[in-house]
Amino acid sequence: MASHCSFSLIPIYSFGTVDISLAKHGDKYDHECGRKITIEGESPVSSPAGLTGYKKYSHIFTGQYFYLGEIKYKSKEQNGFWGIRDKKYTGVDVYYLTSDHDNNSPLLITLSPGGQAYTKTAGNTWKEVKDIPKGGNYGYRIKELLQKIKHPPTTIVKTPAPPTNPTQTESKEKPTTQNAPKKDANDEKTKDKKPTPVQHKPPEKPKTENKPTSSGKVAEKVPLISKTSSGNPLLAVGIISGVAITCIIVYEGTMIFFSPNKALITRLIGMTTPKKL
Repeated sequence: MASHCSFSLIPIYSFGTVDISLAKHGDKYDHECGRKITIEGESPVSSPAGLTGYKKYSHIFTGQYFYLGEIKYKSKEQNGFWGIRDKKYTGVDVYYLTSDHDNNSPLLITLSPGGQAYTKTAGNTWKEVKDIPKGGNYGYRIKELLQKIKHPPTTIVKTPAPPTNPTQTESKEKPTTQNAPKKDANDEKTKDKKPTPVQHKPPEKPKTENKPTSSGKVAEKVPLISKTSSGNPLLAVGIISGVAITCIIVYEGTMIFFSPNKALITRLIGMTTPKKL
């Protein structure tokens, strides 16, 4: 259905276009002939009593001699409104479910004055309702029409509410210090302290075991002690193992000679015969 503005000397007629997808209360928009259309929203619909779950947007024309040229939804022409160009109108009302937050599914369109009503059949096609309920006021007739309409399914998208406390988001970003190890005051004091030098002990004397000899006798440990000509102490450990005597000479903790001949050791280091302790 094409829309246009036609003019004559007396009177001046204009054919306007209504876009029912525009649904912000208080907004105004221009139709093709330059006149204003004002939007009035009501959500939920307050009358008639008992009509709940619906909202209404009224597109009200300004000026006189307004003829409705076409009805659109999101700039797409809607079909089925035959004969509307023959009458003057003051407004167009469109109804939605209150749960249809984005106004994706218009349910009912009514024209005023006159009360013609149209319901959607499929796609962009509408059909005029001929069997409008008789009796009662106009509001109750609209209520009965809406209750007869098979409502399309609507998708309700819930947006998560922002946190009321701004510190809630900050606590997620900042790491918690509740379980962090506490600093010890003594740690700072011990940083400047020098490590205590480790004192090395002299090596322990090798242990000797009583091992059996070839004759079957167990060797006997006989510690002997004497002094050199210079007066330094010497320790001679003699192990009597039958005939021979094995001597280990230790000088100030260090073994300096080893021989099975005690007389040879005594002669080499100039010591007297070791005495048994």
